[in-house]
Amino acid sequence: MRIATGITVCLLLSAVSGCREMPPLNFGGGRPLAKVEGATLDEAELRRALPQGLSGDDSAAFAELYVRRWIANRLKLAEAEELFSESAADIEAKVEAYRQSLLIRKLDHYYVDERVDTTFTEADITAYYNAHKAEFKLDAPLVKGRIVRFPDGSRQSGKLRELFKATSAERLQDLSDFCTKNGFELKEFLEWTAWSDFTMNLPLRQGVASEQLIVPGAVQQLRDNDAQYYFLVTGVVRSGETAPLETRRATIRRILFNQRQTEVIRSHEEELVEAALAADEAKIFRPRGQQDSARASVREQHE
Repeated sequence: MRIATGITVCLLLSAVSGCREMPPLNFGGGRPLAKVEGATLDEAELRRALPQGLSGDDSAAFAELYVRRWIANRLKLAEAEELFSESAADIEAKVEAYRQSLLIRKLDHYYVDERVDTTFTEADITAYYNAHKAEFKLDAPLVKGRIVRFPDGSRQSGKLRELFKATSAERLQDLSDFCTKNGFELKEFLEWTAWSDFTMNLPLRQGVASEQLIVPGAVQQLRDNDAQYYFLVTGVVRSGETAPLETRRATIRRILFNQRQTEVIRSHEEELVEAALAADEAKIFRPRGQQDSARASVREQHE
């Protein structure tokens, strides 16, 4: 392969680092910088590729690397076309199929954006949840509860234990105030939380966080080197049970959106096909046996 290039250090520097003034470039052309295998790289293309903020030596270095890569890519393309000429038709078919797929996907997205209602009522979500509970079985427990960490030997442990079992809003506020006053670390898990995440806040050895420790309503106690812990599980959904609705709302919204999206795409396809058939812009050719069967069916309907 014969290669012709027009690359010099001076030319690259003048093109991108400001060695001398350049006339305004038309993006459709510009002075050639390199030529290989009948293709030409000009100043306009290089200018478009130049990252913003580069100047001086940095821009010159980028330009030289860009030009060399451009030449390498052109040479590799020419070599590939020579080596794989027999499979060129297959490659072109794949490129065309990919182009068509991109255009169709873009069209689908257009109609999805135009037509899909992204509002899902609580009734929509609840109806789907109730109809598909078997799909929402838990493989690990979820809990609600609280944990408090306080210094070992604290004289306030008795009072803390009493408040820790609180259920009313007033007593829970008393618990929060009591912990704040005494510098105790209180963590409340008001939302459904994975049991494994809950126990990460407790001094348990790896593998000890058994579901046997989940005893709703019971204040349990643990200790490490310098502190004690009370923990209380106020609610639990165990492995194998159905996940609470509130933990699956986001998932159900995605499912409902995908369903509506699929329906919009299918409906638009049907509209296109029916309109084209009605206008004789498309025809469906059936085998002779199917045609005879279709005609007989039509006659029966009219008789």
